[in-house]
Amino acid sequence: MPPFEINYETYEQAAAARRDLLFLYAEMVESYQGFAADLETGSFDPYVFVDCCLGDEPGWTFQVDTQLLREGSVVKLLAWQLDCWEQSGDIRSDRELMQGIKRLLASGALHDLPLAAETLRLGLQTAEELHDGLPDVYEKYVLGYFQRLLG
Repeated sequence: MPPFEINYETYEQAAAARRDLLFLYAEMVESYQGFAADLETGSFDPYVFVDCCLGDEPGWTFQVDTQLLREGSVVKLLAWQLDCWEQSGDIRSDRELMQGIKRLLASGALHDLPLAAETLRLGLQTAEELHDGLPDVYEKYVLGYFQRLLG
């Protein structure tokens, strides 16, 4: 499947996803200093933005950060995995989530996000393995976003 193209027609959808991610990242930093169960992950579809790109139309891409959208989509999926493990004790209890992540991993969309791919794989195995991988994701993607803003 080709990447989701952010253009004039899809800009508002991308902007809404960005708002959701900024809220999620702020909650993670301010309240938990990492991942936690029941984070407010917003309403955007992470499977759409995990593989996105900017369109060719100049001038309308102000404040569209595809790196944030892609990495943040993974953070959201990992938060969902954590919720599944915390609430039911078994990732298989959410077949749709498990199958969606398996399809994403098989698609190759995360080829340039190896930490994301590996941590999602761990999250399909055991809660302990997921917990072991989450601090690295938090540091690289969540804290890394704020570090990029500060230069």
